[in-house]
Amino acid sequence: MKMEILVPVATNFRNAEILYEAKKTQSSNVDIGINNIKQGPTSIECDYDSAFAENYVVEMAEEMEAGGANGIVLYCFAEPALSACKEKLNIPVVGLREASIAIASLLGDNIGVIAPMENTKKSFSRALGKKVRQIISLDLPVLEYADQEKVRTAIESKIQQLVQNDCDVIVFGCGSILGLDIEHLQDKYHLPIIVPIHAAVAVCKYLMQHKLMQSKIAYPSPALGKVIH
Repeated sequence: MKMEILVPVATNFRNAEILYEAKKTQSSNVDIGINNIKQGPTSIECDYDSAFAENYVVEMAEEMEAGGANGIVLYCFAEPALSACKEKLNIPVVGLREASIAIASLLGDNIGVIAPMENTKKSFSRALGKKVRQIISLDLPVLEYADQEKVRTAIESKIQQLVQNDCDVIVFGCGSILGLDIEHLQDKYHLPIIVPIHAAVAVCKYLMQHKLMQSKIAYPSPALGKVIH
């Protein structure tokens, strides 16, 4: 079986790290590939960026399905065009946010989310509503996340704030938060921490293995032929 990771930005500078993390959850019978949209934003940090990427995301998802993918992970916590992909495709499509929040809800009562920027915090608040207790911003542009020490220091500060506000499970609200010692952080703060790529790959793998996909009652296939070029 073949799983594709669709990164909805037009730059691949984190792809090797993403693939490395994805394969930590990989099964021997699942091959994982990764690709980016051909044009669009270089990062997604607000609703405008997300909207800009959406058409390119759907096009890439269609190409992945046509190329033999059995499932797709949409690699962004903002999940641009996720519902559209679920409507159009006949294979499971899993977003980072939906998978992470679903798993976090099994592990605690008060979910805390660490968003990358204030704009994304506001966007996530609108999307998640009462599903989480608190969303706080890391205040770091996504393209600066390659600086591991800067990210680690900022993450620990935000985890402490969430713990003080009675959060009992933490979700990283950005796919670019990679390479941290999660077991050390969980042991230090005594609570589970959800890394989105691990959650989404695990969920997508389960759906693929059990021949499940999004309901076509919930996500009916779109009528074609309505676009004027």
